[in-house]
Amino acid sequence: MEDLIQQELRLLQDDLKLIKEALKEVSADMIREGFTNYPLFLASPETLRIGEPLFQKEEYEIHFNINASTLEAFAEKGLINPERVEAFKSSYKDPAHFMCFLLASPAVGAHFVFIPFSPLANFDSTDS
Repeated sequence: MEDLIQQELRLLQDDLKLIKEALKEVSADMIREGFTNYPLFLASPETLRIGEPLFQKEEYEIHFNINASTLEAFAEKGLINPERVEAFKSSYKDPAHFMCFLLASPAVGAHFVFIPFSPLANFDSTDS
């Protein structure tokens, strides 16, 4: 299973080489405009019904559909247990330097992953 997760993360990192600057801008805008202090991005090979679509894999020739959302929206929809919100906030990495993704695919399930904007070589993941 760990190998499958690593493969999915490598595919996501390949996608991010093309779109990371746009995601950095979206993240900064979400914070600057007061929507959240905890931007979340969703990545899935499947069509997503959560968050706002940003990049569709067919249109951008990438491996994942990418949507934007917030910690607050995840808690409101029950995707993050309301009792775990404070723990999530304390483990959330600086959004000026990291993207927080929910990587969701049939092959690996769902995992939260923090990926640095630069360089895109390392990441931290947390099972959800």
